[in-house]
Amino acid sequence: MHCGMIFMDQTLYLLHKGLHSDSDPWKCNLCGHGCGDKYMFTTHVISSDHSC
Repeated sequence: MHCGMIFMDQTLYLLHKGLHSDSDPWKCNLCGHGCGDKYMFTTHVISSDHSC
């Protein structure tokens, strides 16, 4: 199932399509937390307290 959004640009479509997949292409090397997009990954890195 998809959300019904229509994109005139294939790149934007592929980026958006990634939001609907079960994969987490953005993974934190320190804790293994997976994110579906760069924004959520950056938010995780900024807000997480990773001890070295």
